[in-house]
Amino acid sequence: DLKKFETQEITIMEPFVKANQTFVGVPLSELFDAAGIQATDKVSSLALNDYKYDDLASKFTASKGMIAFLRDGSEIPMDQGGPIRIVFPSGTPYFDFLDAWNWSIRTISVVE
Repeated sequence: DLKKFETQEITIMEPFVKANQTFVGVPLSELFDAAGIQATDKVSSLALNDYKYDDLASKFTASKGMIAFLRDGSEIPMDQGGPIRIVFPSGTPYFDFLDAWNWSIRTISVVE
């Protein structure tokens, strides 16, 4: 379903592997708009390993977060953070805030 949205591509120095990588995905702002998620809603990202990160939707979108599903032209393997993961462009507040980088996403939902 993600491939139905308009995608974007970013090349960043991926902070966990410390290598330049190009990601293709859907901006969280577009997904939030499509799901009716407001800037003031608290959003929870939950990974397959149960890692959870919660913050305001506006914090994710202010840092131009995206759900990436391709890395360097290929699907992201499960053992390398796939099949989908959250990434942030260089120079944004969350680029250096690694808690917000969540991978192997199971769900993204609004929480109280």
